[in-house]
Amino acid sequence: MRGQSLNKILATEKNLSVSRTIYIVKQLLQALAYAHENQIIHRDIKPSNIMICEGDVAKILDFGLAKLLNLNQNPAFTNPGIRVGSPYYMSPEQINAEPVDARSDIFSLGVVFYEMLCGTRPFKADADKNLAQLFYEVLHSSSPKLSAQRSGLPSELDAVVAKMLATEAVARFQNAGEVLVAL
Repeated sequence: MRGQSLNKILATEKNLSVSRTIYIVKQLLQALAYAHENQIIHRDIKPSNIMICEGDVAKILDFGLAKLLNLNQNPAFTNPGIRVGSPYYMSPEQINAEPVDARSDIFSLGVVFYEMLCGTRPFKADADKNLAQLFYEVLHSSSPKLSAQRSGLPSELDAVVAKMLATEAVARFQNAGEVLVAL
């Protein structure tokens, strides 16, 4: 597949334009909606698992940690109580090793969305130095508003990203389609 990971793009461009970000995020939401409709939860949405191809066509990669819902699974891959994912992008449910559903991927995509617009992740603790502090921030503090990090962003984006990053899953968008409608 020709293209670059979103991780590499963000390393050079820092924050992307609003229109480009929304264009890419909408594609990612459509991909997640399709996966979720087919009972697949990715569980590792992060910039290095997103490929941006020619024309800003976005692809989600690496379903190695995916969870198949409502299927008999090999318990070696999905033991309850096991924490899986990439720390900076893990949802509160993943941090607490609780069952996950589509809302977990929505949270992770919310972190990516924030990073695309602001050039930084919403939770600032360094996972390499203090993983417990990062997890505490995710579980107990609200992410800073987008507008506090980057001026000139539409206020509606604050509300959308804040809802994607809600600590409680019931307060988040319940599925990718709801986020698409909001955008």
